[in-house]
Amino acid sequence: DDSRNGRLKELADVCFDACIIMNETEYLFNKFFEVFQDADHEDIFVTTLEPYVLDADLNFLPPEIVKSVVAYFISQNEAKRLEELLCRLEPTSFDLEEITMFCRQHNLYDAMIHVWTRAIRDFVTPLVDLLQLVKMLEAGSEAEYSMDNPYFAAAMRIFPYLAFAFTSRRYPDGEIMNDDDASHAKADLYEYLFSGRSMAWPPGSKQIFHIEANPQDEPAFPYLVLLLRFDAASFMSMLNEAFEDPFLNEADEESQLNGTASTNGNRAGYRMTRQHIVSILLDVMDQNNIEPEGRVFLDIFIARSLPKYP
Repeated sequence: DDSRNGRLKELADVCFDACIIMNETEYLFNKFFEVFQDADHEDIFVTTLEPYVLDADLNFLPPEIVKSVVAYFISQNEAKRLEELLCRLEPTSFDLEEITMFCRQHNLYDAMIHVWTRAIRDFVTPLVDLLQLVKMLEAGSEAEYSMDNPYFAAAMRIFPYLAFAFTSRRYPDGEIMNDDDASHAKADLYEYLFSGRSMAWPPGSKQIFHIEANPQDEPAFPYLVLLLRFDAASFMSMLNEAFEDPFLNEADEESQLNGTASTNGNRAGYRMTRQHIVSILLDVMDQNNIEPEGRVFLDIFIARSLPKYP
C-alpha cells in the first residue's frame, strides 16, 4: 500500500505541475480528480493540492473539491490548517450557506469573515457572530476566559477584525481595500457598533441581536457595553488604531467647516467623529456597570489622543 500510495503521490505531483503550467485546471478538477475519487484516494489529491493553494498557484476550487478538502482536514483534526487554506481561496468557491454553517460549527471565524466580506461585502454579519460568542462567554465563568478555550480565542478575533476594517485592511490577510469597500465597511461597522439601541441586521429584517436575555433590560449602546464589559483594554487598543484613520478626519473637518451633521464615505446623513465616539464612551462608562479598570483604560486613551487630535 505504501508503495502504491507513493506512486500515486508522484503521479499527482506531476499532473498538478503540468495542468497549472498549461492552465488546464478544468481537466485537473474534473477528470483527474475523478481518478482519485474512483480509487478512493481523495486524500492524496487534497494533500497534493494544499501547497498550490498556499503558494497562490490556485485560488479557486469547484464546490465539490472544496467539500473533499473540508472533509479530509476535519477527519484529520486539522481545522486551523483548513482555515488557512480556505482564506486563500476566492469566496466564489463556496456555497455561502454551507460554508457559514461549517465555519460556525468549527469556530473558523477567520474563514467566515473572509467569505462574507469579500463575497457579498457584508462586514456586519461576522461582527454579530463574534458578539454572540462574547455574550455566550459572559454568561459563563471567568475560568473560560483563556486562549485554551476555542470560543474565547474566536471571540477575541473581534478586536483585530475591527482594527483592520477601521483602517481599510481586509481581515485576516491585511490586504488594503479599495476606497469604496473601505468606506462601506467603516460606515456599516461604526453605525452598528455605536448604535444607541439594538439594531436589526440585515437592514429591514427582524433579526435583532440583544445582549441581555430580556430585551427590556437592554442598555443604551448595547454592543459597545458588551465589548467594554468583555475586554476594555483590547477595545481601547483597537480604537487607538481606528483613530489614526483619515475616515474620521474627513468627518471632523466637514462638521467643523459646515457646522452640520457630516457624512463618512457614501453614507449620507450618517455622522461619526472622534469627538462623538469619546462622548459616547464617557456616557456609557457613567451609565453602566463597567469594571473600574475600564474607566482607567478610557482615561489613558483620551489622554493619549488629545495631543494628536485636539
